[in-house]
Amino acid sequence: VSGVCLSKANKTILSKVKLSIQAGERVAIIGPNGAGKTSLLRVLANSIAFEGDRKTSANLVIAMVFQKPYIMRLKTQTQIALSLWWKGQSWSVAKKQALTALEKVGLLDQAQQSGRSLSGGQQQRLALARAWVSQPQLWLLDEPTASLDSHSRREVEHLMRDFSLQEHTSLVWVSHQLMQVKKLATRVVFLDKGKIILDLSHADFFNVQFWPSFPLPVQDLLNEEFI
Repeated sequence: VSGVCLSKANKTILSKVKLSIQAGERVAIIGPNGAGKTSLLRVLANSIAFEGDRKTSANLVIAMVFQKPYIMRLKTQTQIALSLWWKGQSWSVAKKQALTALEKVGLLDQAQQSGRSLSGGQQQRLALARAWVSQPQLWLLDEPTASLDSHSRREVEHLMRDFSLQEHTSLVWVSHQLMQVKKLATRVVFLDKGKIILDLSHADFFNVQFWPSFPLPVQDLLNEEFI
């Protein structure tokens, strides 16, 4: 995307944002609350109206998973199978593929359980399984581990890495957890007041020798977390 501008009620959300994502990248978008991080994800997903340009490769499959995904009361297998059936898959094949997806995220034993009876971490894994069946090349995740306990967070992080390692697959996610970013990202983008003020490789972003040259909002965040 380039030249992206977005405003709401006379308030600037994004201002002249330019961002390109390459196949195989794991890009963490960080920054303070209200910086426009979720709005940028929506722009990448083309799920929100904005000014500017957006270019993608032909037939790019995109999956977006929210911080609090919508979970139906239906059985977990049925929820995933429905997403395939709506896209034209036969019901019998959809049900088999749903079981494969549940096994992928460690929820096969919960296949006949209502989605809303699952724990928070399990519901997030269900949402990831529901997205995985479409075999996306671009994953967009909005704070996927927020409010999860440490065990559930590690499970979701493992799946994030696993999915992103598939061929020609990229991962872009919003996070407030710098240790998670340090663990998973290949690139870090810092958004502040609707503008990208820093866009660096993982190695450069976490090189303490470079920190004094970073914009002050970035320095404050790093100092608070690591010093």
